[in-house]
Amino acid sequence: MKRSVSGLIAVVLLLQWIIGWISNRFFPEASEYLLIAITQLGVIFCPTAYFLRQNHIELPSAKQKHNVWLLVPIFMLAIGVNLVCQYINLPILILLEKCGVDINAGMVGDMPEGFEFVLAIFFICVVPAFFEELLFRGVALSEYRKKLGNGAAILFTSLIFAWMHFDITSFVPQFFLGCIMAYTVIKTDALIWAVWLHMCNNLFSLLIQYRLDWFSVLLEYHPILVPFGAITLALIGIGVIRHVGKASKTQQIISQN
Repeated sequence: MKRSVSGLIAVVLLLQWIIGWISNRFFPEASEYLLIAITQLGVIFCPTAYFLRQNHIELPSAKQKHNVWLLVPIFMLAIGVNLVCQYINLPILILLEKCGVDINAGMVGDMPEGFEFVLAIFFICVVPAFFEELLFRGVALSEYRKKLGNGAAILFTSLIFAWMHFDITSFVPQFFLGCIMAYTVIKTDALIWAVWLHMCNNLFSLLIQYRLDWFSVLLEYHPILVPFGAITLALIGIGVIRHVGKASKTQQIISQN
């Protein structure tokens, strides 16, 4: 029996909200890494894996070789997009702060060292990148493209992706990032590049939060150079992805003829 991808998304969002409510009400001091493991593995991965098994969905480029050289331009894209999102979100954060919203609630403390730093990288950068991309760009995007087309599917899945984080202070950056990752999957026909982009973005965000003082000084002394560099990196990354998409489409046409 084929199940609806909308039903899968509804289940994930409901479970995400329930886990968040239980942890905030009964376990406010619970480990952040434990909560990430529960939400990523239990709430996102298990329902998604069950859905894949029931519907026999083939993920983008599941049986194809990957262009390893894309590691660098997509890393550049991740940094550029992250910085662009920081600028886009700045007036929104100012407005939210004036409305009484605590915009520092999600900030982390001092940078951990040794094994603690490894744990932070694994649970904050690596784990969400794999499981969230499996759901949103692997399953949801593939299914909604069949019903809505590429453009609407990108916007709709990115909207749900941003909403799932339940954080009004990062809604716009998450939506913008979701659009870029969905575009990357469509152009490269490879889910792994969205995973890599997601991972690099999370890592860069984490480092910025740990070194916010350094980043603030950089913006103060280079108010034009930083946004210009961010846009340049993002455009280079998108240009490379567009080129890969055109080359892949051309190769498919040649192989069919």
